[in-house]
Amino acid sequence: YNSTLEDIEKLNVKAPINGVITAMYVNEGDSVSNGTKICEVLDNSKMILTIPFNTIDAQSIYYGATASVTIDNSFYSTAGTVTRIASGTVSNENNASITYVDITVDNPGGIKDGDTATAMIGDIACNTSGTFSCDGKKTVTAKVNGEVKKIHNDIGDYVYSGNTILTIESDTLDDSLKSSNISLRDAELSLENT
Repeated sequence: YNSTLEDIEKLNVKAPINGVITAMYVNEGDSVSNGTKICEVLDNSKMILTIPFNTIDAQSIYYGATASVTIDNSFYSTAGTVTRIASGTVSNENNASITYVDITVDNPGGIKDGDTATAMIGDIACNTSGTFSCDGKKTVTAKVNGEVKKIHNDIGDYVYSGNTILTIESDTLDDSLKSSNISLRDAELSLENT
């Protein structure tokens, strides 16, 4: 019975993160099944710059260090924080040993996936430019079978984590709840009789 109630709760497809719906894959009246892609939610308030540093220099970099990031082909600079230092090293095209470092920056709105930038951490300069990627992007999928009854939020809408994006209708779950409820009552009566 409780399992059926949990499945009924899944009829309300909710946003997993705060962000903007960038793609909607279903329309009202569409049939969906468990695993069907519903939409994409993008939170680009924070961006991650993955950037190479010479391995010798990277040994002096620590988690939480403040970095000065300058966007390529612009005069825009911002501060960021080191959130990952790769444990391995690779060789670049000049056979220099490099270590990748992730720097997380607050996005003022103009930074997008694929943009490039350079960085300084203290007096340590990066080897070459790095590339930005979005920190928060989620594909929302259906968790139950049914028909899309109502779309509450669509492409371009900002949603908060937990907001209902759409509602699915399922006759199977309604029948299952009735059946589970009867089974529960029968079990309670059997327990009382025992």
